[in-house]
Amino acid sequence: MFEVKPMINPTRLVLLCSAWLAALIQVVFGSSAHALVDIGVMGYAGFVLLTLSRLRRETILILLLLVLVGWFLLDHRPSPDEWRAAGRYVLIFTALLPTMALVRATASTMPSVRRTQQALAQLPASASASGFHLAANIFGSIINTGSLAILSAAVPPDADAERRRLAAESALRGMVTAAAWSPFFVAFAIGQSFTDNINSWIGLGLGAITTILFTLVSLPLLNKNFSMARLSAALRCLQPVTMRLFIVLGSVLAAALI
Repeated sequence: MFEVKPMINPTRLVLLCSAWLAALIQVVFGSSAHALVDIGVMGYAGFVLLTLSRLRRETILILLLLVLVGWFLLDHRPSPDEWRAAGRYVLIFTALLPTMALVRATASTMPSVRRTQQALAQLPASASASGFHLAANIFGSIINTGSLAILSAAVPPDADAERRRLAAESALRGMVTAAAWSPFFVAFAIGQSFTDNINSWIGLGLGAITTILFTLVSLPLLNKNFSMARLSAALRCLQPVTMRLFIVLGSVLAAALI
């Protein structure tokens, strides 16, 4: 008898890849490629439908609630063109997770990343956490959540649950606080549309002060046996990947300025 379940995962992969490719086409070619991008939107819609069965009931309930709230907030029923435009807008964010997975997989094959993994494995978990915090804050300010994909590759493959937890928490603290002062987050772009340049710079300054204060307090408070020597040792472990990270930063900045 023909079974459908074994075909779901390959189908989901194909649909997600089509959405990812369509998002890249949209970034490169813009409105001139709407016909191809719309195909990617339909592919992503199919991916979502096939993924619903894998979600927990609580998650589905939350999604339904968000859909209902969003629907009632609309002032009119969207037209087909508006649905397609909304799909094209969402497609950019849809491509984020596959891109992060690709970055992580690529980074894991680099010799410099392996040297970093070996160096971090020699440190106590609490000592490496502070380095992840600072690295995620610096690099997350430009590449946002992409920094998590790169830094996660620096965690040794055989790391225990405690080391992984500390690394994840530290990287999240660093990346999230970067949103307080970095102009490369979507939230800043939205906020800037409601204010002028002077107040935007004031906001960035206040955010930078907040981030510095948070870092000064959280590093010694949340990391056991914190010391400047341990912080320095953790940052030295990240040296093999520092140049590659700066290349990524430079590429993002260049793309933003061109």
